[in-house]
Amino acid sequence: MNTFKVVCKRGGKYLAKITFEGEDKWFTATQAVYNYAQKNFEEGDDVDIEYNTKNGQYFVTKIMKAGSGTKKSETSESTSSDKLTCSVCGKELKNDKYDKCYECNQKARKSSGSSKSYGKDSEAIKKESVLHSCAIAVGALAGQIDPNSLSDYLESLYDKMYKKLFG
Repeated sequence: MNTFKVVCKRGGKYLAKITFEGEDKWFTATQAVYNYAQKNFEEGDDVDIEYNTKNGQYFVTKIMKAGSGTKKSETSESTSSDKLTCSVCGKELKNDKYDKCYECNQKARKSSGSSKSYGKDSEAIKKESVLHSCAIAVGALAGQIDPNSLSDYLESLYDKMYKKLFG
């Protein structure tokens, strides 16, 4: 006996949680299954389903009130609604962990500027990192040099290091 838990939409995919074969499992569903289940079932209702599996993933193709029997669909490989596709280009995905293929994800990262460029703040970041490095180096020498010339030593080291790193 299968027990309906919940249906939800996540990342453009429709999902149904059903107690199946004694354990709670997430099934990928079609929009029609999602809409029907949302209107007709509440958590804890007994249900029967038509489902198929592909690469260890479960796909529910039909959900109905208990009594008609749960059956595995024979058309699992050819059903187009079961294929996981990229939300941008439509290319078939290997699993449902991501909603975009690798290429579309990389294009989105480049266009959003999420690579290692920091824009206006890059100069400030450079200066801060050089100053931090110099402060650590001077801190290591704290007992060996005169405390009155510590700031002069730090400034001199900062200038030399900044010139060497960033020209």
